[in-house]
Formats: sequence, structure tokens, C-alpha cells
Amino acid sequence: MRLGEVLRQLRKERKIPLADMARKLALSAGYLSQIERDLAVPSIQTLAKIAEAFDTTLARLFEQAEGQAPRRMLVRREDRKAVLYQGSTSVNQLLVPDLKGQLEVILSRIRPGTKSPVYQHAGEEFGVVIKGTLTLWVGEERFDLRQGDAIRFPATIPHRWRKVRGRAEVLWAITPPAW
Repeated sequence: MRLGEVLRQLRKERKIPLADMARKLALSAGYLSQIERDLAVPSIQTLAKIAEAFDTTLARLFEQAEGQAPRRMLVRREDRKAVLYQGSTSVNQLLVPDLKGQLEVILSRIRPGTKSPVYQHAGEEFGVVIKGTLTLWVGEERFDLRQGDAIRFPATIPHRWRKVRGRAEVLWAITPPAW
């Protein structure tokens, strides 16, 4: 089953008209329809809003979409799943096969001029700068990270990052999975 099919099925099970759901999510009905027909790929933020509207998690939505597929351990480079943020030009790849476990690992290739929204969620985050530099705020504290620098922090503290010049590559590990 595809993710769009799962979303449509959840909406219909709850007897929520498409227009009402679109209004609740602050999306157009046409765009929501495209998502449900797997014609549009929503951002992670949009999927998170949809999951919240259905009182579930992103991991559960993806589990339902994957059905009863055998559990994988290996992720080949060519099989990495892209993780998209609305309006972002960063390239993010999921380095674990799914979000069913206790660990989420993402490789982010961040272009200059990119900044993240403010994140805050349960668990911990770890990041290591593979290439370039990155400015990270955890609460009010600012960290100017260089290649090879690593940081761990409670994800319950509001956090965000910004990339001003040059490209950066950052490996993130998040527990439990936040998406």
C-alpha cells in the first residue's frame, strides 16, 4: 500500500470530507487530493501535521504504507529514502531502513543560505559535521560547528541550525525517531 492510500483510508474511516481535512491542515483540497493519490510528495512538516490530525505518528503512517514487508537491516546507497522539508533546498537521506526502531539516522547535505525551523521533541539528538561548517542553536546557546565537531543534546530543548556560506554535510542520529 502507498502512503497516499493509507492517508485516504484513514480519512475515510473517520468519515472526514476531503475539504474539511484540507481546511484543518491549512492545505488546499486539490493538494491534499494529490497527496492521497500519490501524485504529490508532501514535506515532512505536512506529513507531521497529517499524522497529528489522525492522532498517530509519522513512523506509524510509514509502517502502514509498508505493510508487512520483511524487516530490513541494510540500506544500500542507491536505496536511501529522501526526506523532504517544505521550502528547503537541503538533501536529506534516511540511513536506516525504516522508522520502526529506536534510532533515526539522517545524512543532510546542506546548501548555503539554508536554515531549519525550530525543532523540539522527545529524546536526544547527535550530530557530527562531516564536511563544512554549521551554526546550531540549542536553546539560547550558539555552537559554530566545524568539520569533525560532534554534539549531543536533549531534543526537548528548542533547537535550530543555519548554513551561511559553502555546503555542509552533517550526520544526525535521533532517538527515538522524531519523523
